[in-house]
Amino acid sequence: MMQQQSSNLHSVRLNRGIMFILLALFSFNIVQLRADDLELEGVIEAIGPDSLSVSSITVFVDSDTEVRGPNGPIGFSTLRAGHYVEVRADLQNNGVYLANRIELFGDVDFEGNIQALGSDSLSVNGLAAQVDANTEIRGPSGSILAFSDLQIGDRVELQADLQPNGGYLATRIEVETSGNRLEIEGFVDAKGAASIEVNSITLFVGSGTEIRGPHGSPLTFGDIQVGDQVEVRAFLRPDSSYLATRIKVESEGRQIEISGFIDALGTDSLTVGGFILTINSATELRGRNGEPITFSNLQLGDLVEVKALQRPDSSYLATRIRLRNNSSSEVELTAPIDSLFGDTVAVAGLHFGTDAATEILDDQGLPIAFGDLLVGMIVEIRGLRQPDSSLYATRIKVEDYFQDEVEVTGTIDSLGTDFLVVASLHFNVDAGTMVLDHQNLPIAFSDLTLGALVEVRAIRQVAGGPLRAERIKIEDPAGNEIELYAVIDSLGITSLYAAGSAFGVDANTLILNHANNPITFSDLAAGMLVEIKALIEPDSSFRAVRIKIENSPNFSVISGQIISLSPGQIVVSQPAYQLTVATVVLNRHFEVISASDLAVGETITLWASGTAGQPAALQIRQQGAGNLTSIAPVTSAGLPGDYELAQNYPNPFNPATTIPLTIRSAGVHRVEIRVYNLLGQSVRTIFSGFLDSGSYRFQWDGHNNDNHPAASGMYIYRLTVDGKPVSARRMLLLK
Repeated sequence: MMQQQSSNLHSVRLNRGIMFILLALFSFNIVQLRADDLELEGVIEAIGPDSLSVSSITVFVDSDTEVRGPNGPIGFSTLRAGHYVEVRADLQNNGVYLANRIELFGDVDFEGNIQALGSDSLSVNGLAAQVDANTEIRGPSGSILAFSDLQIGDRVELQADLQPNGGYLATRIEVETSGNRLEIEGFVDAKGAASIEVNSITLFVGSGTEIRGPHGSPLTFGDIQVGDQVEVRAFLRPDSSYLATRIKVESEGRQIEISGFIDALGTDSLTVGGFILTINSATELRGRNGEPITFSNLQLGDLVEVKALQRPDSSYLATRIRLRNNSSSEVELTAPIDSLFGDTVAVAGLHFGTDAATEILDDQGLPIAFGDLLVGMIVEIRGLRQPDSSLYATRIKVEDYFQDEVEVTGTIDSLGTDFLVVASLHFNVDAGTMVLDHQNLPIAFSDLTLGALVEVRAIRQVAGGPLRAERIKIEDPAGNEIELYAVIDSLGITSLYAAGSAFGVDANTLILNHANNPITFSDLAAGMLVEIKALIEPDSSFRAVRIKIENSPNFSVISGQIISLSPGQIVVSQPAYQLTVATVVLNRHFEVISASDLAVGETITLWASGTAGQPAALQIRQQGAGNLTSIAPVTSAGLPGDYELAQNYPNPFNPATTIPLTIRSAGVHRVEIRVYNLLGQSVRTIFSGFLDSGSYRFQWDGHNNDNHPAASGMYIYRLTVDGKPVSARRMLLLK
């Protein structure tokens, strides 16, 4: 089967209408060429007397083709399979590409997985390189490693130089992830003289352990306290203990986030929902569009979002203040990402533009880049409807846990007898839909009016089907609501205490767990990090409308290799976790799969709950490429050699192409071959049925499932056997 290739190693450059924009998303280094020009960069996969293949595309040469090496012109015969080259070619009238220039790289620098290891060599994504005594080998945190420490499957950054004999010599290898390595997020349960315990896992600290604060500031081991939330990277040592290579403290003391209207302004403080928040010279202030502002720009009645740190005297210091738009033009939405293209993210069918001012956060509330977002991720997105009706995202926050609900806050655009439209999303309503007024009291659906600001919680009962509203709540028109992100201090009989304030709870309070599923008040516990939406009563007390668990001291996240797997248990690196009926298992595309689809030896990320005894796995996600927009082949563990999905021919093609498939595994198997576009959307099902072992040929005529011609561009065809993704390749349709 074709070796896996990374988008860092291979890049395809095309300029053909909209495809130029689409390809820019996926780490391809694109330059603008004429309409039918092609530029490839990568490893030579095959070479003949007058042609070579790079990124599965065949390019021919003639006497006019310029071939250059690091020091000047060279002959075409100098090139060989395994060389890293850049190729520029023109599309000919007969449909083939003719190279006008080929450049052999003298040095390479890219990331990929180790595919093979010899006594003094390694292969990374198709590129073979020798190793000698001068090769620098480093671990994830810069620690010095021996060549023998490397393992097949390790994710590395490889730097290599072309040698006179035509091969490559590795000058530097830096390991990024490995099967012997563990990453865990959780809370420090205990601390020893040279170790910490995080969710029952002991992690030792050495002189080379790097320790950092939330913003990258250096810390010492003495700065770490029991109860701190940390992210730890560690190595498994020969004695089966873990040595931490890096510890990052995720939070400095107790932090809160609060959204509400400014009730009062002082010379160095503001009051939001009764919370007094002091500022200093380090407080970051931003306007509605993300632009820097001063404290004097704030006014009474402004809607703001404030992040603050609780000081030892229990007062709050605002670290960041951002103005929010309190008009009907604001939209809030929580749902999976449908697609990513350019600077636009599509969620639940709505397209949100972004720019440098858009705040993008990970699940811990820490800044990330737009490029870190992946199709399938659950995100909470806040946006503004522009005068031209387009949507602009002011804030995007990634949610850790899978959920099949869609949540949206916006004004009612349309109302029917059994439906409503909010933010251009259509929701069906039935007798089971709960409708609440701004006081959180039940009302009839007929009491809703056009233009009302509502929060809707809905589900899709069938994949791709219509949305059914489970709960509709009118937002308080007077703005007497706050949203608070804080740790539960304690619990009463019908109230919880957080950030020094009491929040009453009644029968209409919606309480949700980490996966957005309804739970009861008794499921809450002190120490949990929760998001509270509350009404401010006339006596200035708070009544909780909605409470959602965001994190807990009992929660942990671990990334590592599956050591063993059974129906009721999974062991990752060393720790064992229970598998229950509530465990959600996701593939690398964030699609729900079965635990039986997991395999020993593969790397996963696991979210767990519980510290005493054997923790329960809440969620498991296979690691790998984030979405189907990547054009790298993917291989399912346990299946190599049994199925061979060969490269289509011709490629590029117009109007039709042939896809070869060889099945070597005995018995009859359920086989599906499907074509996807670069947005991960299914374009055409080529075959779906049962096949015995043998060789087969399938043809795609360049049409979609509706028998309409597909647009020019790059496509991915994927083989699935018995419900498991086995392999995927790319092909190019040019018209």
